[in-house]
Amino acid sequence: MFYRKHEGDLIYKPLKKGRIVRGNEQGLIFTNFVEPGLLDEFDKIKFAPCLLQKYIHKSLELRVTVIGQIVFAVEIQSQQTPGSIHDWRRVQENLPHKLFHLPADLENKCRNLVKELGLQFGALDLIITPNNEYVFVEINPNGQWAWIQQLCPEIPLRESLADLLIDS
Repeated sequence: MFYRKHEGDLIYKPLKKGRIVRGNEQGLIFTNFVEPGLLDEFDKIKFAPCLLQKYIHKSLELRVTVIGQIVFAVEIQSQQTPGSIHDWRRVQENLPHKLFHLPADLENKCRNLVKELGLQFGALDLIITPNNEYVFVEINPNGQWAWIQQLCPEIPLRESLADLLIDS
């Protein structure tokens, strides 16, 4: 079984934004750690398209935004807040963000991935493990970015995006 193969380090993610509406109440399904007690109910997810992935232990999360040839990286210190350990989107208020300097080879890989996909913009999510390994999670061709500049005003995302659009 997939769960045993990964020694219980497993997460569940909705395939698409997991919005739940029940009457007047709305909620979101975030990335969740699969607790051992849920294994007895595992057969129920066959009716709910999802992603099951090996859980990657984190020391930091990175949001890397590529705009044209420019690469910006921000560290999200998700492991400092209990509610954001598995998914930083769960608790965004007062979650520390700061400019991060990627190693040059990784910066080039991010830039090249966006180019190879035929894009001019990409929002990449990466994890840095406790062993200082970089793990690529996903790329979003229309990922959100404005919140980064609100938290880190020294990062000129808005201006870079405007320059790219003007020069295109």
